Order: sequence, then C-alpha cells, then structure tokens
Amino acid sequence: MDHNALGDGITRTDVSDIIKIIEDKKIPDSVLDKTIKIATWNIRNFGGGRDNVYLHYIAEVLSRFELTAITELKENTQDLEKVMKLLGPYWKVIYSDSNMDQKGNRERIGYLYDGRVIEFTGLAAEADPIRENFATKKQLIEGIDSSRSSIISNDEKNELKEILHTIKPSVDFPEYLRVEEFVTQIKENYHSSRQDYVIDRMQDTGEFRETHNWWRSPYLASFRAGKFDFIMLAAHVKWDDESVRAMERRTTALDKLADWIKKRRESESVKDKDIFVLGDFNIPKEDSPQFKAITKHHLETHPNILGDDHGSSLVEGKRYDQIFYHSQNNHRIHDGGVLNLYPEQDEPPYGEITKDIFKYKISDHFPLWIQLNVE
Repeated sequence: MDHNALGDGITRTDVSDIIKIIEDKKIPDSVLDKTIKIATWNIRNFGGGRDNVYLHYIAEVLSRFELTAITELKENTQDLEKVMKLLGPYWKVIYSDSNMDQKGNRERIGYLYDGRVIEFTGLAAEADPIRENFATKKQLIEGIDSSRSSIISNDEKNELKEILHTIKPSVDFPEYLRVEEFVTQIKENYHSSRQDYVIDRMQDTGEFRETHNWWRSPYLASFRAGKFDFIMLAAHVKWDDESVRAMERRTTALDKLADWIKKRRESESVKDKDIFVLGDFNIPKEDSPQFKAITKHHLETHPNILGDDHGSSLVEGKRYDQIFYHSQNNHRIHDGGVLNLYPEQDEPPYGEITKDIFKYKISDHFPLWIQLNVE
C-alpha cells in the first residue's frame, strides 16, 4: 500500500480505524506458493466521484486478499484506477464489459489480484445461458414424414407421431415443443434398430433458444496460484423486490446458474473443473429456495460464512453474498469468514463516518473470503 500515491495528503493514520477493525478479525496471512485468500465484495456503485478518503478505506480492505471478485463495478472505472494506484504497480485487474441499459445498472464484474502471487491464465468470458432445442409439432411431423421409407416404414412413422402427440408444449414458448423431451420418449418407447437414425433427424430439427436471461451475465476468468489452476465465476443476481413473483425469478436464475456450472464441470474440454462461484446472489437466508437452488449440484460454502450471525451486509441477517465451491474442493479450504466492517460497539467505529455515510461511500456489503491451499 502506498497512501501517498494520489498526492492528496491522506496517510495510513487517517484510515487507522478500519485497519484496526480488519486486524482485530485476525484473518490469517497467506504463505507464498502455499495458500491464498480469495474474496468477493459488492462495493456499492463503485464507479467515479468518491472522495479520495473513502478510496483509501476501500484499498485497505482489498489489500488483505490476493484475489477479489468485485460486483457493482460501474461503467466508469475512475475510482478503481485510483484504488489500484494506492495498492501499487503489481496489482492487476480484469473486468467485463458493462451493461448498456439502465436496468442492468451499467455494471461490470471485476477481478482484482496481486500479480506477485496470482497469474491470469487466459480465459475471461461472460457465461451465456444454456440453450435448448425447440421445434413446432408441424416441423417434427415433417421431419418424420421426410424420413426415407427404405429406413422407416409408414407404420413406424405413425408410431413416432403417436409418441409425439404425448409431448406437451413448452412453458417458455407455448407454440413449440422441447426436442429433447421427444428424443427421451423415442428412447423409451420406440424400440427399433433405426432409433439412432430417427433421433439424429429430430435433433437436426428446430432451433436453439435461450430459456433464461440472467439480466447481468456472470463473468468467469481462469487463474493460477502456486501449483493450483482454477476458475472464478462471479455473478450479481437481480434483486428486484421481495414479492413472491420476484423471489421466484431469483430462484429460477440461481437454478439455471447451478445447471450451467454442472454442465461446464462435466464438459470433456473444460479448461478446469475447480470452479469457485462467488458474488452477490441476493440470497436472503440459507434455508431459502434461492440457497437450495444454487447449491443443488453439490456446491458448498464455508461454515464460518454460514455461521456468521450478522450476515454479509449492513442489514443484519441477510445472506446476499456467498462463496461456493464443489464438495470435491473441500480439502483445499483452510479457513473462511465474513469481514464485518461495521461492528456494533459502544462508540461509532469511524467517528464522524456514520453507518449511513459508510453505506453509500464505502459499501452496504461486507467482503467474504476463504483461504485456499494451492500446493
């Protein structure tokens, strides 16, 4: 850290209050080529225009972790650039493009990392929703009828049409059927030596469509520390409100994300199966449908994160932010927790910086972190 880097006269002493709060948490030090700490932090509206003193506070927090996923990074990255000057020349950043529309809050997702310890290994991309093949009943019937009669008899074609009539229209696109549902029924009910031929024809019918839009695309990047290669996938799920409909949309988004992660880990050509999923998922609590949706394929979080009574934001008890990892990575996790930056105590922790000022000028969320074995 170089508090003189911005030439604003602010020194380490001026931010000694947050340094003491951080040090009181006794976050373990990392050991070169043996352990690192990765974190996630929603820094509220992290764009441009903050007074420099608050950037010194933010830099002190970020300096405690070798790699941090930042959500609510805005289109304007002026404040991030100042923070990086404070951190020093060996700190690097990778970030996504911003949403072009106002509803997406013109946000990016970024990965800030200590280049002395962490190496970016080349993959950086937004996660596209899984697409599914849809076709109209008419298209599928035409596919059946146009099959070569020397391969599929008319009786077999009629049998396939009877199976087709059992498939219900898609909820997402009522005029269409899911081709894979038809294929599944063919496998179960069409017992013919020509089954593979029919399946190939049906799968060539229709078009692939996205059934879900994440609103703000999750962003993934690949890194190496020590002898360990891994992928970070960060997301900021749309909050909306607490209505039943909004909560159902949030559950669907997390359910689809869990499916995407599972499919990626199972891909033969995947760059790395060690994926850490982190960010602001707007999960209200650990026994909610939203938490169950994202963890349905063996994703876990550290017990210190779940066990923190306060939660991950200034609003007590909320579990909006999380760090997840597959159960197969349990052996690599040494420690973890929530860094409560605004502890309740007799005297205000930051003097004239009230909780309301802290909320808007620093953040209304707390960083979450885990320590990894990278040997």
